Amino acid sequence: MARTLGLDLGPNSIGWALIDDKTNTIIATGVRIFQEGVAHLNEGDREEPWNQQRRDARGARVNNARYRHRRNQLKEILIRAGLMPDSRNGQDSFFMLDPYEMRRKGLDEKLPPHEFGRALFHINQHRGFKSNRKTDTSEDSKIFKGTGGKTGITATAEAIEASGSRTLGEFLARLEPHQEQRRNRYTLRQMYADEFDQLWNVQARHRPTVLTDGLKEKIRDIIFYQRPLKSQKHTIGYCTLEPSKRRAPTSSPTFQTYRILEQVNRLTVTVGKRISEPLTPEERAQLVAYLNGRKVAEFDKIKKALNLSADTHFNLEDQKKLKGNRTRSDLVKVFGKKQWAEKTDSEGHKIWHTLQFADDPEWLATFAKNKWGLGAEQVKKLLK
Repeated sequence: MARTLGLDLGPNSIGWALIDDKTNTIIATGVRIFQEGVAHLNEGDREEPWNQQRRDARGARVNNARYRHRRNQLKEILIRAGLMPDSRNGQDSFFMLDPYEMRRKGLDEKLPPHEFGRALFHINQHRGFKSNRKTDTSEDSKIFKGTGGKTGITATAEAIEASGSRTLGEFLARLEPHQEQRRNRYTLRQMYADEFDQLWNVQARHRPTVLTDGLKEKIRDIIFYQRPLKSQKHTIGYCTLEPSKRRAPTSSPTFQTYRILEQVNRLTVTVGKRISEPLTPEERAQLVAYLNGRKVAEFDKIKKALNLSADTHFNLEDQKKLKGNRTRSDLVKVFGKKQWAEKTDSEGHKIWHTLQFADDPEWLATFAKNKWGLGAEQVKKLLK
């Protein structure tokens, strides 16, 4: 007996009907209703997973716990060094001090131990999050331009220079808080690190036996330590052709070469007596070399490069262009054509590998200068 099952699939329900094809009658119908997989938010049609709020709350708890742990570590070492009172009443007076004034005065004069400790404690409170190299830290990003009424990094840096201030703390101390906000602005972790070094160097000249290099390193490590991001290499799938190896990133020189060859292999030419013919060995070699030297290539330029007439038709022309070697093109802009041409394929692959897996821009800048001999402008391009 022939029967037809009809299903109506919805986001939180499944409706069904069973029909007898012979008598053309409905045997049974029904519906199963279940909870949606997402929650609808009030702002328009925005949706989020049900566990989003729980995950956000857990993340906030973890961050707060880590901050408190770092703060308690700093308190302990400041108290042992005599830079912070250990009594409750003494700490109440300690936190009543104006930290901005301490950060300004500490650049020029000897501070009492507790005032210097207050400046260090304040830097710890506002040191912020240090973005890794893979995040959007370009000068066109929101944190540099400013957003939502928050002053951007670029404007703050320009204001510091225009005011003649040596550090961020000195600049903020000079602001009139009733006229211009000291906070509500994006800043760089490096601004606080530079200020810490300047403050410590000045105060250490007055108390060399207390403010030793060893104590400086301990306090600096506590204030500016940040847990490294967890590696996500284990989430990369395995290659279908070599199951024991992970898939290569699209920026890999190996993949870039593979993509060029794959496109060239699929390309056919129609012109004159040639009807959907593959490229000749000479044309293949010319096109591979041409694509290897640029990010993309339009078909009009490809025809000129292969000495083909303008009425030539390629089977892939609906794509309008072919993809070239983007990784090589970007690296040539950094190193220069002459310097890059002197490098072997193995050296080029090592340079790409370093760029792909280096997360710390400061380490990468130093490495590029010492290992690859790049200048300041070249390093700036490299980091982008």
